Amino acid sequence: MAERPVSIRIPAEVRAAIAEIAGRSRRDFSSIANEMLEESVRMRRVRGIVFADEFQRREAKVGGTGLGVWEVIETYQDVEEDWERFKAYYEWLDEFQLRAAVAYWRAYPKEIDEAIADNASWTEEKLYSTYPMLKPPEPRPAPRRVAKS
Repeated sequence: MAERPVSIRIPAEVRAAIAEIAGRSRRDFSSIANEMLEESVRMRRVRGIVFADEFQRREAKVGGTGLGVWEVIETYQDVEEDWERFKAYYEWLDEFQLRAAVAYWRAYPKEIDEAIADNASWTEEKLYSTYPMLKPPEPRPAPRRVAKS
């Protein structure tokens, strides 16, 4: 769908907040405002979903958990979409939270499936080449003992 310019009145406080976020993230005002609008639409469409910063992207989360929707859905797929096993695995989450994750996945399958595939692509080699500071130091050889005479 082609983008069309739209004129809206944004209250000064909201405009200032968006401009501040744009400055901090080194992105333009329009991209931040559009991202906020898109997230707002998605949160209204699927109650119980929130968005949070993760490394260099925004991510759909199950409200009140800190868990990415992709993480929860990966488990749902691992248990072959067996609702009882799924509920037992996430026994600390309530029915509403689990249903919100599944509903979001059903509404936005491409986003969630891509996140699951991206996670599966991480190997130890990829991790350490992308984030070398995470690689543990090489073990030092044991010091040689000098025999006393």
